[in-house]
Amino acid sequence: MNTHLSVAVIIPAYNSFSTIEHSLDTLSKQEYPVHQIIVVDSSPNDQVEGIVTGKFPEVAFFHSKKRLLPHAARNAGAQKTSSDLLVFTDPDIYARPNWITNLVEAYRQHGGVIIGSVTNHSNSWLEWGIHFGKFDPFLPGAGIRPLGFCATANMLCSRSDFERMGGFEGDEMLGDLLISWKFVENHIPIIFAPSALVEHHHTQSYPVFLHERFLRGMDFGRLRHDQFHWTKLRTIWHLLITISGARLLGLMVREGKNSLKAKLFFKFLLTFPVSFTGQAFWLFGETSAFVRVLTR
Repeated sequence: MNTHLSVAVIIPAYNSFSTIEHSLDTLSKQEYPVHQIIVVDSSPNDQVEGIVTGKFPEVAFFHSKKRLLPHAARNAGAQKTSSDLLVFTDPDIYARPNWITNLVEAYRQHGGVIIGSVTNHSNSWLEWGIHFGKFDPFLPGAGIRPLGFCATANMLCSRSDFERMGGFEGDEMLGDLLISWKFVENHIPIIFAPSALVEHHHTQSYPVFLHERFLRGMDFGRLRHDQFHWTKLRTIWHLLITISGARLLGLMVREGKNSLKAKLFFKFLLTFPVSFTGQAFWLFGETSAFVRVLTR
């Protein structure tokens, strides 16, 4: 892979006016020449459009009158480019100057899907707790290694692989999980490259964070049951394991290990109550999904 690989960065936006300017500013300073930056916005007003078109005329901006969920917006953006590589991120992500360089270098070495690391933008106690609760598998640290799932906050794949998978499931909030399963089924490796680092700017309140964790947990429980055609007995088993507290313990141990690799263990301990309740609400959502499946 010695030839130049063209890159398109695709960003879904919805009422993202508080963060998108800084996000695009960091993208404009990338060492690697980016072929296209595409913003697909479905906000009910023109605030995002004013920022993007007024301050970043080089960015391709598309507005949908219909509300698009994030993965539907990503699909729309992918359809508007012929670049070799697609990079997916969010409007509240701030990239280091070598971000694209490191993603592409990892792709040249390993192929497949490249997932970069995600750290927290702020030093806020609450935001660090939220970050551990949502992104601990993607904390920077340790070496490049295989991973079993994707995160569209920091993801690169070839346009051909993306199209072969049929894109994201646009009507699902966990579309990155679903495409992860497709990649695995089709023997396309998912590689974690910690050097491809971005910062996430968390703007959620604590109640909104917990509500989101509950909803995504419900989605995860439902999708996992349906994807792998669980029997009633297997669903009951997962329900019992979940309510026993064993899975919550396992998630917190995982967070601790990942924070150690990232040299953030002290922050993890300080913010433990936030991430702990976030994981508990996720599992509460899963439990609700299992109960619904069993009683439908």
